[in-house]
Amino acid sequence: MEGTMRINKVKILNHKWIIADFTDGTYWGEILISYELDENKNLSLTTEKSFLYPQD
Repeated sequence: MEGTMRINKVKILNHKWIIADFTDGTYWGEILISYELDENKNLSLTTEKSFLYPQD
């Protein structure tokens, strides 16, 4: 990778799923994350899938 990855957009799909796109200025991709809050309101994030677009 060329540098620091930054999140461009985040969309909360529902009570369980988040989708986001990211880039470092050269490479870019998308990530699907599942999340949940436990009874103590602790947030747990899990990367389910990610995709890095091929460079042209």
